[in-house]
Amino acid sequence: MRKKTLLYIFFAGLSVLLIAGFVLRQQFYGNAVKTERELFVSSRADYRALVDSLLPELKHHWAFGVYARRINLAETFKPGHYLLERGMSVIRVARMLKLGMQTPVRVTINNVRIPAQLAQKLAGQIDADSAAIMQALTSGEVARKA
Repeated sequence: MRKKTLLYIFFAGLSVLLIAGFVLRQQFYGNAVKTERELFVSSRADYRALVDSLLPELKHHWAFGVYARRINLAETFKPGHYLLERGMSVIRVARMLKLGMQTPVRVTINNVRIPAQLAQKLAGQIDADSAAIMQALTSGEVARKA
């Protein structure tokens, strides 16, 4: 082959590699979250439920799956309340779930007359067991610590 043909093949190959690299970078580091949304991950939720609630909000499903497997997200995600901000990357979302970087939850208590009602309202707002909350409310040991 002539030098000119080899040069064209080299530049064509280089162009393909650069485009592929740019596309892969955009998959992992580009804007992945479509709209701002709150994500509630229950303590009883498994990884499949997390993925099912998360994927409709993400653009790059393949990249999320690859990165989640790489950081072992299926075994290490933390339950809680997360805020998905518009423009977040796949890597940022996966790290937020793995590290448990949660958004605070506002708790509103109104029209409560007895401790059992308080425990029931709190359990619904913070994903906790109402029996455990009731036990903490009526525990003398907890009262002495406060």
